[in-house]
Amino acid sequence: MRTATKEELMEKVLFTLNKNEKRASYEAVASVIGGIARGVSKYLKDHRPEASWVVSKSPPHLPTEYSEDKYHPKLKNSEVILSGEELKQLLEKDHRDLT
Repeated sequence: MRTATKEELMEKVLFTLNKNEKRASYEAVASVIGGIARGVSKYLKDHRPEASWVVSKSPPHLPTEYSEDKYHPKLKNSEVILSGEELKQLLEKDHRDLT
């Protein structure tokens, strides 16, 4: 069985965050895909609403270096996941719901 790449894991994370309309900190995402929080941005690719769910752990919990026109419309009113464990649980739940 092949291990998923960081790019594949990031796509899974973004799909889940978009589906559930929840934000997750760079730290939480890093704990899922591997690496450090500062390295997460390179896997997000372009600034776009679908990737804006990955945010700073500090309030107001917004994506780094994004202009407001690139935020998802529901971003500011969404729950924020700060721990990798909580994000992993959400990913597992979504995976079970898809089967």
